[in-house]
Amino acid sequence: MRANANWVLIGKLTNDAELEKLSLEYSGMFGGDTNFREQYKKATKKKYDFMTLKLTENPAEIWINFNEKIYPTENVVEEQIE
Repeated sequence: MRANANWVLIGKLTNDAELEKLSLEYSGMFGGDTNFREQYKKATKKKYDFMTLKLTENPAEIWINFNEKIYPTENVVEEQIE
């Protein structure tokens, strides 16, 4: 099922093993494990916020909820082009 996902919504997880599995699956699209986990922490900082992975874009995007894009930033896109 994950192979066919276009969008993935991730809420605050209570189990580190689940975050590990998600990171293994998706971190390659978002600059590696460390960056994926940093973006997760940023996206789920507030009580009801969630991390949105928009996999239909190239490069894939991370949003807080549906209203604030946090990855890639313009600097990341420029670095990938060079």
